[in-house]
Amino acid sequence: MEVSTSGTCCERSRPSLSNLRDFTGAVLACRRGGQWRESRRLLNELRQHQLQLDVVICSACIGTCAKVQEWQWSFEELSHLHTAGLRLDVVACGVVLSACSTLGMWQGATTLLSTMADRTVEANVVNYNSSLSACEKAFSWVRAATTLDCMVGVTIETDLITYSALASAVEARGYWRSALNIESELRGQGLQTDVVFGNAVISAMEKGGQWAVAIDLFDQMRLSQQKISGITVNSVMSSCEKGSQWRRTQCLLHPRRARSGFGGQPAMPADTFAYNSLMSAYEECSLWMRGLHMLSTLFNEAARADVVTFTSAINACEWECSCWLLHIMPEHRILPNVVAMSSAISSAEKGDQWEQALAILSLMLKRKTNPNDVSFNSAIIACARGGKWELALSIFDMMMSAELAPDLFTGTSTVWALETTGEWQRALDFLKCVPATRAKPNVFGVASDVNICERCGDWQKGLHLINILSEVALLRI
Repeated sequence: MEVSTSGTCCERSRPSLSNLRDFTGAVLACRRGGQWRESRRLLNELRQHQLQLDVVICSACIGTCAKVQEWQWSFEELSHLHTAGLRLDVVACGVVLSACSTLGMWQGATTLLSTMADRTVEANVVNYNSSLSACEKAFSWVRAATTLDCMVGVTIETDLITYSALASAVEARGYWRSALNIESELRGQGLQTDVVFGNAVISAMEKGGQWAVAIDLFDQMRLSQQKISGITVNSVMSSCEKGSQWRRTQCLLHPRRARSGFGGQPAMPADTFAYNSLMSAYEECSLWMRGLHMLSTLFNEAARADVVTFTSAINACEWECSCWLLHIMPEHRILPNVVAMSSAISSAEKGDQWEQALAILSLMLKRKTNPNDVSFNSAIIACARGGKWELALSIFDMMMSAELAPDLFTGTSTVWALETTGEWQRALDFLKCVPATRAKPNVFGVASDVNICERCGDWQKGLHLINILSEVALLRI
């Protein structure tokens, strides 16, 4: 006969549980062992024995459930505590608030804080910080600000954790002005920032497109000898990259590649994210030669290039290099995704290389990589510019079958290709299906339509389209 070995000291002591003291000791033992099921069973048995519950045993059960992240049972037992008419315990409430913080349940956190106030249970700064953290994880910065106001209203002294949670809440939204106001208020309280708070504020600058402010904050952290992490530098680099500040991005990468650190800080080896930020900056500034050079040096670095690195390089380069980069990606154990392949098609289109664009589109279909609107639009435009209207219309049909909408430039290029090759009737037929693509008419599209009607001798249709053109120009569609 198999004997279960999953039992605990709580289970072995069941026969002797005849009073509240025995139950309390057993539940506390379960808490130490993380035996939440046995803890709840004991609590239910206590109720069946009609023994008087107390806050200690209920709080222990709540803590046991929370310890193994069985948050729903923590909430339920706290509700039983309230139903039994027992006074809410600040420790038990703190456990549940910690659960709310972990799960981002800001509604539950704020409701519990309100209940504590109604039942004259004095919440402390840890309780409020847990509520703020829940608001942060739920991206509810307005509720986080309200919670901070409540803290001030009941004269709870705020600390660095309070402001860090609030800064993280506004950072997620990119509200950089609010982040700066929080930093100012923190310094006004005489508190010193740390790397967590600094990272949140700098990240808000990055999301808000404030690269110059991000650099100023970074310099302040260095000058005040605050700890700087890789996340700190990456956020500043990303901010500079989005501001097309490739020189500043490059300067931030150099100490990391040299492993010399920043102003006496420990060395921080450059990671893939840092290299990708610089590559994106090169892409934004069309510095494809620098991008290729950096990619070649990256092959000898500890950090590995990934699909984002290659995609940025593909976007930065001329079509020959773009196609070459796409070809060598598998050699570096990187499988091109839809973004990388679409970027290569777009590069071929810009270089008037319709055959290359079609070859990459065919490769996508062969590899069962579903093309997106960029893939199709670029291939259609490439064929239209090459005078291959049959291929352009064929890809257009494929795009419609995939339930993707061509953009206005795609439609205009296709009409232009048909018009210049003398396929006026096909051009008119094509324009009839444009409304089905949900594309709004623009001045260029209607002007092409008028030109086609003029060549066909259909002056009435042309006059009607001129009226449309006037309305379009008036409405500035």
